[in-house]
Amino acid sequence: MTSLPKLIIALLLVACISLVSFPYLMYWYGLLQLPELPKPVTKSLSAAAKASVWRHYNGKGQAHVKPFGPYDYLEILTCIANIPSTDEKPAVISGCYQQFSGFEHVMSLVEQSMGKPLQKNAKARASKSSQVKGQEWLKFNDIRQIIMFSSQAIWISQNWTTDQILAALKK
Repeated sequence: MTSLPKLIIALLLVACISLVSFPYLMYWYGLLQLPELPKPVTKSLSAAAKASVWRHYNGKGQAHVKPFGPYDYLEILTCIANIPSTDEKPAVISGCYQQFSGFEHVMSLVEQSMGKPLQKNAKARASKSSQVKGQEWLKFNDIRQIIMFSSQAIWISQNWTTDQILAALKK
């Protein structure tokens, strides 16, 4: 085999490995950017209080948070991004969230601690937004904030119990 085909195969292999590992690299980058990892709440809730918090955040059935990873998070975002019209959005978004039991609970918990991504500086961004042919582009700090938000949500889903998540939401 000559060196050119070997080089092409090596570059394709590197490209494939990079694409496969990219979501995890972004997850780890986001964790490294957080000032500290959130500490779980130590108090426990009664069964009635757990059920109440679970229902309050649109939980269905038995209270259980299914841990999700970077690929699962991308799957949910893809589901939401593929919603055709704004009329159907709330119902379909809820359906996207239900793919992973407790996803909405974890997202609500992260919103309580970090705020919604991109909401803090919305007015400043509206006046300073970068637009190319009418399309608004996110700045690096906005993208960094989204990655940190996503990473914290993934970390909580994987490292906290359902009881700890519900107790933190009850605060």
